[in-house]
Amino acid sequence: MRKILVVLCVVCTMMVGTASMAQAAAPSNDDIANATVVTGVPFTDATNNEEATGEPDAACGLAATVWYQFTPTESAFLGFSTAGSDFEAAVAVYSGTPGNLTYVGCNYSQVAANVIAGESYYVAVGTCCFNDPGQVGPGGNIVFNIQELPPPVSSITVTVDRRATVTNFGVVTMSGTVTCDQPAYAYIQPTVTQRFQRQLAQGTGYASTPCGPTATMWTAQVTSQTATIFGPGNATVSGYASASDNYTSVYTDLRGELQLRRSN
Repeated sequence: MRKILVVLCVVCTMMVGTASMAQAAAPSNDDIANATVVTGVPFTDATNNEEATGEPDAACGLAATVWYQFTPTESAFLGFSTAGSDFEAAVAVYSGTPGNLTYVGCNYSQVAANVIAGESYYVAVGTCCFNDPGQVGPGGNIVFNIQELPPPVSSITVTVDRRATVTNFGVVTMSGTVTCDQPAYAYIQPTVTQRFQRQLAQGTGYASTPCGPTATMWTAQVTSQTATIFGPGNATVSGYASASDNYTSVYTDLRGELQLRRSN
């Protein structure tokens, strides 16, 4: 009877050890050399990185990484995301080949990037952030997605109306139009300068509005930030404007002239 118990204990130990080894198996795309090949977009893959390892190729201090490789057949603006994962997984995107990678970008949850047809891209998805690239876990269930995104805003054009008004208290009301090549949100910051012999009136205003391919009106009020207030007469406009969407921002200088007239 004692021999039977000893044998059973040995068998149990072997079974537990085998189960632990099976549970500890790293995912098949743990290494960049075995990256999962993405054949088309949209793409979705579900995996677990709790037993994945890291490697020096992973930027942003990623550990417990899994890898994907993608060669697009068409140039496009793509989103590489981990939406649906049960922890805040991070994404790092590269172009090139293993050992000769060029960093494209990294972020939590999503990286948006322009990809070029025929160029090879590698994507590391993992747990952020560790100093030791070989560190394992923690991690969890990852859902990795690639999808095409709307084109990002790449240009903004702003006009300044020459005619503007000024109150008896020196408040300037000015306007103009803003146009963006893609839907975005515009921020306009005009600085008005007016000289009266040796005195200077100068102040900065602010306006914001949605913008797109059709010109949109903007209006800003400006008060002087010097000891001299604005009054009727000529003035100059400088400053800048920007347009931003979910992925990028663009900027342009603001230049113009104003003819200030007393408001009713």
